[in-house]
Amino acid sequence: MARRVGRRTGGAAALAVVALAPLTGCSVINAYEDPLAVGDWEAKDSIGDERNTMALELDGDGEADLHFLINPDPTVHTESFDISWEQSGSDSFELDMECQSSTLLGNSCGDADFTMDCDVKGGGDRLECEGDKTWETYAFEWERD
Repeated sequence: MARRVGRRTGGAAALAVVALAPLTGCSVINAYEDPLAVGDWEAKDSIGDERNTMALELDGDGEADLHFLINPDPTVHTESFDISWEQSGSDSFELDMECQSSTLLGNSCGDADFTMDCDVKGGGDRLECEGDKTWETYAFEWERD
């Protein structure tokens, strides 16, 4: 009858390695965090029955749908934008908004392109922005979607 000769590995040996790992001083630190602006955003307030939406991607691109009224007409108009954004401070971001289509102006969008300066608030749950050009009096207050 043949006997198997050899060592058995695993079990206790593996447990010993796991038990010693914390004593070796090795640790894994992942210090990278996505910029606070990255993610999906929704306007705090609605325009008619619509809410502005915006998605900012890690690669510096994004898109948004902005809704607005022209008084006294109750029709809610929408403009869709492609966004190119960059961080301008620790919690500040600059968004270049390039209009792609408009329910009011068509695909030409007129002079709807603008820049929006944003500050992250509330530990990253809110984004407060100010636009320029035709959007300078428009209130941009965003919440994480």
